[in-house]
Amino acid sequence: MHLQANPENYMAISFQKSIKSQLFVIIFIVAVPAMGIIFYSGFHSRQMALDDAQNTTRKLVDRIATEQQNLVVGAEQLMTALAQLPEVKNRDAARVEPVLKKLRTLNPMYSNIFIADRSGAVWATAVPTPPPFVVADRRYFKRALASGQLSSGEYVVSRATSKPAFNLAYPLKDDRGETIGIISVGFIIDKYRELLSRLDLPAGTSFVLIDHRGMILSRALEPEKFIGKPYIPDYFKQMQEGPEAGTSIRPGLAGDRRIISYQKLLLPGEEAPYLYITAGIPLNAVTEAAFRSLVYNVTAFMLFLGAACYLAWLIGKHSITDRIAILKNAAERLSHGDLDIRVSSLVVGGELGDLSQAFDMMANQLAMREQSLQENKDLLAEIIELSPISMAIVSIDGTIEQINRRAIETFGYLPDDIPNMERWWIQAYPDESYRAEVIAQWMGLVGKAMTEKSEIERREYRVTCKDGTVKTSLIFGIPVSDKVFVIFDDITDRKRAEEERLSLERQLLQSQKMESLGVLAGGIAHDFNNILTAIVGNTELALMRLNPESPVLDNLKRIENGAIRATDLAKQMLAYSGKGKFVVEAIDLNRLVEEMGHMLDVSISKKAILRFNLTKPLPSLEADATQIRQVIMNLVINASEAIGDKSGVITVTTGCVSCDRNYLNTAWLNSEIPEGLYVFLEVADTGCGMDRETQAKMFDPFFTTKFTGRGLGMAAVQGIVRGHKGAMNVYSEAGNGSRFKLLFPAGAKTAEQIEIEPHKNGFSGEGTILLVDDEETVRAIGTEILNELGFAVVTANDGREAIDLFKANPDVFCVVLDLTMPHMDGEQTFRELRLIDPNVKVIMSSGYSEYEVTQKFAGKGLSGFVQKPYKISSFQEVLEKV
Repeated sequence: MHLQANPENYMAISFQKSIKSQLFVIIFIVAVPAMGIIFYSGFHSRQMALDDAQNTTRKLVDRIATEQQNLVVGAEQLMTALAQLPEVKNRDAARVEPVLKKLRTLNPMYSNIFIADRSGAVWATAVPTPPPFVVADRRYFKRALASGQLSSGEYVVSRATSKPAFNLAYPLKDDRGETIGIISVGFIIDKYRELLSRLDLPAGTSFVLIDHRGMILSRALEPEKFIGKPYIPDYFKQMQEGPEAGTSIRPGLAGDRRIISYQKLLLPGEEAPYLYITAGIPLNAVTEAAFRSLVYNVTAFMLFLGAACYLAWLIGKHSITDRIAILKNAAERLSHGDLDIRVSSLVVGGELGDLSQAFDMMANQLAMREQSLQENKDLLAEIIELSPISMAIVSIDGTIEQINRRAIETFGYLPDDIPNMERWWIQAYPDESYRAEVIAQWMGLVGKAMTEKSEIERREYRVTCKDGTVKTSLIFGIPVSDKVFVIFDDITDRKRAEEERLSLERQLLQSQKMESLGVLAGGIAHDFNNILTAIVGNTELALMRLNPESPVLDNLKRIENGAIRATDLAKQMLAYSGKGKFVVEAIDLNRLVEEMGHMLDVSISKKAILRFNLTKPLPSLEADATQIRQVIMNLVINASEAIGDKSGVITVTTGCVSCDRNYLNTAWLNSEIPEGLYVFLEVADTGCGMDRETQAKMFDPFFTTKFTGRGLGMAAVQGIVRGHKGAMNVYSEAGNGSRFKLLFPAGAKTAEQIEIEPHKNGFSGEGTILLVDDEETVRAIGTEILNELGFAVVTANDGREAIDLFKANPDVFCVVLDLTMPHMDGEQTFRELRLIDPNVKVIMSSGYSEYEVTQKFAGKGLSGFVQKPYKISSFQEVLEKV
């Protein structure tokens, strides 16, 4: 880009110069016209001198020409008079020569006067000349004879005087008018030098007389060097071809430049000039005075200009530049933070004095503003430092200028650990791929915020702390000027709490769903067991009473097997609902797993390896061994199926762990079970694993990933664990296997303290038993079974009837009481019976689990429990204990 050539641009550029330069420019501007005038005067004087010199040369030429013309006229008159003398006509030399000598004496400008006959022989001369004196070869002689009138000669060396001469000739005629000879007068050319010396002319002024051939006849300066030699050919030609007179500046004979004027002289009747007169003055002599005057004036002016510049510099230095330097120095010190600088006492008076006072006022204002700004800055820094939120200030070049105490406490990094963003990226995001993702996103958000002049959008990032822990932070900020104000909101605990809340909500929803489905399944199983009670009991009695040879025996056995399978299905439904038949006892989990080892080996895939990691000793479990076996079997079989046709490992691990609330909150089935010591059973496999969708549904009843499954295996496991007041953790990932960890409350005994009681065989009952149930079929089969065992039976349809019959039959020693009945349920009936007879033996009957029922009557004197559907063996076992 170029500046346009206009005065405004030049003016702007000139005002950018220093004041000294501008002062000199002003002086220069003033000096230029004066210098111009001086040079103009000098050149004008020179021109006037040239003009005067030209006039002088012209006058000199005119003077010489006039003298020459007068000389020629005088000579012509003289010769004319001589031609009339009889003595001349008669060639009386004796009488003529004295006259000639007398005339030469009277006319000293004549070099000689002589008379020659027609043949050119001189017969009379004023200057004696040795004979023969013949002039027939002279130009003036020839032209006079030929023209019959006055004729001019040319440069010759006189025979009479042996000096250069110039002659005129006049024809001498007789009385008949015939030319009989000539009369010639020779001129002394040097006489004009005397004329030159009498005139007041510049030094070096000279003249030159030149004949018609260009030969120099005379020169005022150094005549001996030039007389008789040709004039400069080019300039002589210019005079020949030029006007009658002229003036020019050109080199002279000596080579110096001269102002030269010339004039041509002609005789009447001649066409060509017989004489050229030039007069010249040296150019240096003419211009020297003007040049000296110019030099003098310029020198005087330069001295004046120098003095003016010095005075301007001196005044400018003391009055302007020194004072401005003080102001400049003060401004620089002020710009570097010296707010105490003042200059009004150093720069006093004038506009700069006003400026110094304005400067002091500005410095005072800046000092107050700086103080206020520093106070605000300190306040802001203190607010940032004491803020309960992590904050940092980052400059535009990536330097971390400040990081507050909360940020240091949150992430552990000191300012020296993260002096710039580059170090922050490396330490806070050690994973390269995640770091690149974070940097790209953050820089994009910062650029967008700067462009839109808005805050940086909030984003969640996983920040690695100095101790290696990872925290989730909500990071955002505000770009201000050349800095970015960054805010870190540590939401790790909030996010964890939110995740825990969502987990608890999911558990609660799952628990509510399971509870609802459990109630439904338990109700169905309970009613189903009532139906199965009649089928199983009657089948068992029929088989006892039937002849072994009877053809219906096989049919009854098939009925019994079908009823048993239906009973197993009901048990699984009860297990899912958490109300299965629990024969609760202290068991050794390690012994239980070891006893199942062979059965587990034959139940899994041939390509799966079964490993046991059993921790010994373990506390005992208060649990139903059969239910725990079902759990182990279901989990191991599921693990085997997850491995499939590939090779894999199934690991069964036992151990003991102390669980706090945080750990229990992460578990499934956490119905606020207490903190404390738990025995765990863990089954892990290297199979296909489960995705999140499958994990969310794995405990749903009738959900299965198997083609032939019923979907109750894991549901039953969940129900059994819930029934034992336990919890469960599941760890699984698609393609990386699964791990099920079941937690059971530890019992008071150790495994070594558990004793196995021997089973007593042989039983025969007696006495009356009151059987209470709202189902007629159950009462009927129960009556037959009790009769078979040797007891008399009184039946009641509900609790109210049972109370009445118990009061009416004092011989009843035991009551078999259904838990769920209309009007008055088993629990209310039990209380009424105990009020009537505190020692009465009450056996509770239900399709629900023994554990759940006995828990309701713990410490209330319940004598026993019999599980529906009834079997003779179960009644016998309970009644033996009673």
